Amino acid sequence: MRLLKIIGIIAGLLVGLLVLVVLAVNLIPANHYKDLISTAVKSTTGRDLVIGDLDVRLGSHLRIAASDVSFSNATWGSRAQMFTGRLLETDVALRPLLDGVLDLRLILEAPDMLLEKDAAGRANWQFGDGGSAEGIEEPESPEQSGGLSLRPLLREIRLEKVKLAYTDAQADQKHAAAFETVLLRSLAGQVDVKVDGRIADHPVVIAGGIDEAAVIDSTKPGDFSLTGKLGDIALNMEGTLDAISASPRADLRLAAEVPSLASLATFTGRQLPDQGPLKASLHLSGAEGSYRAEDIKIDLGAKLLAASVEGAVADLMAVEGVDLTVSAQTDQLAELVQQLGIEVPTELPPSVGIAGKVSGGRAKLTLSDYDVQVKDEGVEASLRGQVADLVALTGIEADLTLAAQSMAALSKYAGTDLPDAGKVELSGKLASPQGLAAPSELAATLSADGVIAKLDGSVDNLQTAEGIALTVDVKGDSLEQVAKLAGQHVPAKEPLTVKTKLSLGGTSYKADELHVGFGDNELTVRQNAAMCRPASRPSPPTPQATSRHR
Repeated sequence: MRLLKIIGIIAGLLVGLLVLVVLAVNLIPANHYKDLISTAVKSTTGRDLVIGDLDVRLGSHLRIAASDVSFSNATWGSRAQMFTGRLLETDVALRPLLDGVLDLRLILEAPDMLLEKDAAGRANWQFGDGGSAEGIEEPESPEQSGGLSLRPLLREIRLEKVKLAYTDAQADQKHAAAFETVLLRSLAGQVDVKVDGRIADHPVVIAGGIDEAAVIDSTKPGDFSLTGKLGDIALNMEGTLDAISASPRADLRLAAEVPSLASLATFTGRQLPDQGPLKASLHLSGAEGSYRAEDIKIDLGAKLLAASVEGAVADLMAVEGVDLTVSAQTDQLAELVQQLGIEVPTELPPSVGIAGKVSGGRAKLTLSDYDVQVKDEGVEASLRGQVADLVALTGIEADLTLAAQSMAALSKYAGTDLPDAGKVELSGKLASPQGLAAPSELAATLSADGVIAKLDGSVDNLQTAEGIALTVDVKGDSLEQVAKLAGQHVPAKEPLTVKTKLSLGGTSYKADELHVGFGDNELTVRQNAAMCRPASRPSPPTPQATSRHR
């Protein structure tokens, strides 16, 4: 009985104390607390907090309403206030606090927030010493500090007429956003989300719901279902997400659709053609900073270009385990290149198709099984092979085939008029293990109207066409046929053969060990058979030559 009496007395004292606190809070004018709050903020941050009117109510809920609030900026800031707001109102239910739940309503009217960095890298959200980062310690977690860990229950968070701005003088960046409404409201076990505003010049609309479990309990993932638009880009996200735990887990399906590539110009930083639509989707899953993207699908169904990407990336954060199949097709290449703002000095074929597989990671991406198909009137060509390292452009292997109904069909690519000399076929191989600027091996066979030419050798630099060394072997059924390919008429039926070692470098070329056979006649020149310098007229060569009649 004595123990029960003691407990009763203590309980009575606590109730009486609580009543006194409630009476004190409700009877003492709230504006008397403004100076205490402002002084505490000034002592902690070194900044001024100004409150117009303050209203505090304490009952089963703690309600605080402050009007005309402003928080001063760093002394070096671009404006006087870092934050201003017409109204800030919070309502916290007291009983749930005993269970570790922060049952909260928050309303902000006309909040205007500026975050900025100066040229020295100081940030206005870093307090003390004028915004210097030095001396700022990371806050302790509730477990480290021994404080109470509260789980939020968002009854309602409503922001109206929001303005946000971010500037970085070091990076020369400026970003701004404005929102008419940002609303999160708990209803029937779900947090409804509504956002209506603009980011830069792009309208932003988001609507949907988040499972309340994802917000209240950090150990449980919650269901997400959000749809929205960013400018002309339609977005959709659904699945489960554990966003606030120490090790976020995700299992989401993301999708986006853009009516035209031009809608992405602001985000890519370059002009894009008014072509579309573009659809993209993927399945994102993982935890603890390791996330995998599967079922990646990107499809562009544009008038000028049809393209697709499919596959997976095993580790998005490290960009490793890339396994993608890519393809693209255009029948209007010249117009596409023009709309992309790319200048090409040579004639382009109208139809080009590309397909291949990209695999590897950030350090080394491999393009395998690539297949390039080119079509023009009377001309078809293909290029197949692989690139061992797309980043360094090394390990290049290519097989080339070309078929033209006549040599004249190749005139626009040769830059001169070629004779109509019958069907032309070309096949060749290229190997550049160290890249196009390093020595490459090549071999090719060209056949045209009874003439076959074989080339085999190397090129020191394919990009600049320097250091070319080739063995050339030409055979013609008759001199007449060979002359016809050069646009000449020579009525000679005897067969013709030419063999030589051809070297090209800079503005000159030379042919060593030139062997010419014409009918029963042969001519052999063992060294320096010919040399040409376009900039000046060369002196006649003094070769050692032998000839004989067979």
